[in-house]
Amino acid sequence: MNPVNPKHINTLIEDVYELLCSPNEHIDEEHLDTSVKAALDNIGKVFIKTIKREESLPSDREIGKYWASDLGTDCFRKLWYKFNIPDEAETLLPHTLNKFMFGSLIEESVLMLAILAGHRVEGLQEVHELNIGDDITVRGRTDAIIDGYIVDVKSCSSFAFKKYTKEKAIKKEDDNFGYRMQLGFYLAANKTPGVSRDKGYFLLQDKTLGHLSLVEPEYGDDIKPDAIRQRALDIHKAVSSKTPPPRLYRDVPEGKSGNKKLGVACSYCDFKHVCWPGLRTFIGYKGPVYLTEVKRVPRMVEVTNTNGEESEAASEAA
Repeated sequence: MNPVNPKHINTLIEDVYELLCSPNEHIDEEHLDTSVKAALDNIGKVFIKTIKREESLPSDREIGKYWASDLGTDCFRKLWYKFNIPDEAETLLPHTLNKFMFGSLIEESVLMLAILAGHRVEGLQEVHELNIGDDITVRGRTDAIIDGYIVDVKSCSSFAFKKYTKEKAIKKEDDNFGYRMQLGFYLAANKTPGVSRDKGYFLLQDKTLGHLSLVEPEYGDDIKPDAIRQRALDIHKAVSSKTPPPRLYRDVPEGKSGNKKLGVACSYCDFKHVCWPGLRTFIGYKGPVYLTEVKRVPRMVEVTNTNGEESEAASEAA
């Protein structure tokens, strides 16, 4: 860090690139500051969580206690399943767990580079909580506070990286994972002196090519504090119901076959087989296809196990 000449977050990417291209003989492992050591500790925790399955096994969720990631979930039916029948979720397969762990390791390494590049990195995995009222709370962990701004670090595909970087923002219509809502929560819940409550950033890394980019969310009324609170109340009402809410998404035509299949969002859902009874899974050259209605049996291998093994078969077929 450089307290005499503090850096601004706007130069973060170029500073990290310069760090990577310079000899940096002055950097000594024995003199790494406490923030770097904290980041290294977090990398160790990533391995431990993965090996112990601390976050990948179905868990009982207490209604009224919500996570920031819940706010970013558009499908309240999925949330109802998570809170009411968590054991019905599909089992995560080894390669999926490894993929998630790899993404977390990328994110931690990016934060270490930011520190070594001379930027002020604080609040690693700091817990923020927002009390909504009536025993309703939302909690979440920020990845970091960099140069006075809350930063959410994301590893993403080359396609998503190019899109977000070109737009210089994650826009509402492109936000398939609820990133904007989560960052809006962190801004609303933030009580740290000297940290902006109006502006936050996404620090993106292309997990294939290694490019870095710093973008903001598309700001709007839907991620302001009042909207965050209302979102939590709406979720609470939905998951407290005795029956699941209606499906958010409809099935879509599968080419000209007359068959119908799940769309992208439903295809990735851990509860798709619960939500769509009688769902049939076929493995094509592009991966699994989930058919809700079969008028003509496709020329693909059908998988009858509904506990996630179709993903394994898809990997082998690719």
